[in-house]
Amino acid sequence: MGNANIELDQLHSGDETEKLALAAVEAIKRLITERHALRGGLAAKERELARLHERFTLVRESYQKLANELVTQLQLFERLEREEARSTGSAELHWLRDEQQKPPGSPF
Repeated sequence: MGNANIELDQLHSGDETEKLALAAVEAIKRLITERHALRGGLAAKERELARLHERFTLVRESYQKLANELVTQLQLFERLEREEARSTGSAELHWLRDEQQKPPGSPF
């Protein structure tokens, strides 16, 4: 009977080992599945990040162009304003000179 108990223990131990091995295989399969899912999610996030970076670059370039156009327009406005002030100032100076050359009391 001693040998029978040893054989039963070995058989029982073999069954447990097989169950543990099968459980380990299932755990490994789950880990592999989760890893693939995480890699897929990561790849999708990387694509989204690249797309957002591209859009951000386009928006930034658009704002830079807009700012440059605004500066150009302001510079043009400033130049035209200075030219207008010079021409108006010159006209006022001519008017003052003409006033000074008129004899007092003369309508012309």
